[in-house]
Amino acid sequence: MSRSIHFLRFAYFRAKRLMTAPSAKPADVHVMRITAKNPQVAGPWWAGESPVRLSDLPRLLPPLPSGARTSIKSIYRWSTRGLGGVRLRRFKHGGGWATTAEELLRFQQARTLGAA
Repeated sequence: MSRSIHFLRFAYFRAKRLMTAPSAKPADVHVMRITAKNPQVAGPWWAGESPVRLSDLPRLLPPLPSGARTSIKSIYRWSTRGLGGVRLRRFKHGGGWATTAEELLRFQQARTLGAA
């Protein structure tokens, strides 16, 4: 079975499972079928948001209790491996990696909710 067919089957069954969950609402899952008759492609997740380079994030975050800034290595690790099961989404922007200010806020909220 080819990789793309396997991915489509996975996406279909995941969407089906989410839709049949007792707490699921129809707005929870958005599945768009792309065919020759329907060539609409959803835009990237960062469309309409303000991009921020990963190297600029330490200046946007509050200092640590010791007074030091968050390391760029930590931010890169958040975007690759994640932190506590939550990963900071990123995209290639120019010659480096970037995320959005809104995504950073979502990441912080998910980490806060996960810690509670």
